[in-house]
Amino acid sequence: MGRRYRRRSHANQIISDAVFIVSRLSWYGAFLYGLITFLLFYYAVPYWLSSVHATQVGTSINQGLEVINHRWIRVFHYVGIACGVAGLLFTVRNYFVLPTAQRNERSFAGLLARFLGHHWD
Repeated sequence: MGRRYRRRSHANQIISDAVFIVSRLSWYGAFLYGLITFLLFYYAVPYWLSSVHATQVGTSINQGLEVINHRWIRVFHYVGIACGVAGLLFTVRNYFVLPTAQRNERSFAGLLARFLGHHWD
């Protein structure tokens, strides 16, 4: 019998990867990575999506695209907040503790970042 793999969303995979990366960086690297991913996912990608939507204003499928774009903009806001929170968590942790985190610390930080991302979104 084959293995059953849990299917994860792309947003959760991005957050898990960001948590893994910032757990390996120094405190200033975690801060910069968290800041860059926050700015990228919270501001740059939604701005690009809204500019793509603005070019298709006169089309007949405008309402459908508007709903889809707003959903994806909200998802990118959530991912940006969660990646920024993960960066801040590991900035503080890596400043006061050794810069290498264990697996249970990464999973707790990812869970907390996802929770705060949903709460603040």
